[in-house]
Amino acid sequence: SPAEAYAYARALARRGVPLDVLLRIHRLALAELLQAWEARLGAHHSAELLLAATRRSIEINFRFHDVLMEGLSAEYQRERERWFRGAEALRRETITAILAEQPVDTDSAGRILGYDLRRHHVGLVLWASPTPDDPQVLPRLERAATAASAHLEAGRPLMLSVDGSTMWAWLGRDSELP
Repeated sequence: SPAEAYAYARALARRGVPLDVLLRIHRLALAELLQAWEARLGAHHSAELLLAATRRSIEINFRFHDVLMEGLSAEYQRERERWFRGAEALRRETITAILAEQPVDTDSAGRILGYDLRRHHVGLVLWASPTPDDPQVLPRLERAATAASAHLEAGRPLMLSVDGSTMWAWLGRDSELP
């Protein structure tokens, strides 16, 4: 049913499954449906009736499938945005709690952040201004944090956008940083 298809699309979006996988699943399901329909018609009717019924069912199914895929794609995108906003809010809340020295479960917070908190850390405050040639500041700041992390032989940095031109980042290593 369409309701189940929408629920499935939302579940895949939350799991990070790419949209093209969802669309492929539905294309394969449509192909199976049409093959089964053709086999059923072929067992009971003449070739002429089979051809006419197959053409009509393909036309109807493709129209329905096209509308369904547009709706599922839009629902998938909305769910990904909701999920990302929720995940980002949880990341921001976790970082804020740590910075405010509130008690947090280190392992749970590390899983939320995707960052090992049981390491030696250095914090960075990065900022930049947009330029006419490069108005997108945050990707530049992410590259700078990643480069600093590589230079210090740290793992993947923990980054938090503060606003459109400022980012906080933490670099962690198993040994003390120089």
